[in-house]
Amino acid sequence: SSVLDFDIEQKTAESVRKNAELLKYISAERVFAELKKLLAGRRAGDILLEYRDVFKVFIPELSECFDVKQNNPHHMYDVYTHICKSVDNIIPDEMLRLTMLFHDIGKPRCKTTDENGTDHFKMHPLAGADMAREILSRLKADNASKELVCDYIKEHDNRLAENKRSVARFISKHGFEFFDNYLLIRRADTLAQSMYYRDEKLADLEALKAIRKELEEEQACLTLKDLAINGRDLLALGLSGREIGIALERALDGVISGQAANDRKELIAYVTQNFGQ
Repeated sequence: SSVLDFDIEQKTAESVRKNAELLKYISAERVFAELKKLLAGRRAGDILLEYRDVFKVFIPELSECFDVKQNNPHHMYDVYTHICKSVDNIIPDEMLRLTMLFHDIGKPRCKTTDENGTDHFKMHPLAGADMAREILSRLKADNASKELVCDYIKEHDNRLAENKRSVARFISKHGFEFFDNYLLIRRADTLAQSMYYRDEKLADLEALKAIRKELEEEQACLTLKDLAINGRDLLALGLSGREIGIALERALDGVISGQAANDRKELIAYVTQNFGQ
């Protein structure tokens, strides 16, 4: 139904719900394979909503999100509905749709309400990443996929400053492809929220995208291999072992922060002056 976009016949749907508990006898590997195909389907969000009682059989943590209100100007849906809407808002890539399925799963456990009746969900990305890691382990996901989805979840609510330094640090840590997907994730999340500041949020993402393009076009120094110095240069300065790695990291940080130019002589002077401080 999700992939081919058709409605399930009523009696068949009733049977699916009646026998949902039998999914506990299906191998985790098979369940995960089918879940990924379903999530990449054209009707994924609708199916997740309509058959939520089936999904909770093998991902009971999702049920914590059912009907959880978000009394906050940024939201117009309960947590689970927001999750389902966000799944539909991103390209049908398995890893990205898994990310959207789990990106806010930690919200109910982090929910607080202030004296004005406004709900807050502080630290929910970290809680969600921990929950997603446990769920994906249970579903026998491979380690690379599991860690990628968890990293996306941890960063999904990260509001990067719209400047080169902030974007460069993020790309230096995660890479250009991760950054591109981070923008897609934030956009999908935003489109599943209320209209409150939506245009401004989307404009912010476009600004970050423009900065990313600038950095790529100017071939900015973002990784150790981009540095104008290497381990041999630091050996010549008398450094050895772990000191070399630490010094190179500090040199890269200096270039990204604008404290040093990516020039061999200047970086050697920068390392000499700052190493050990």
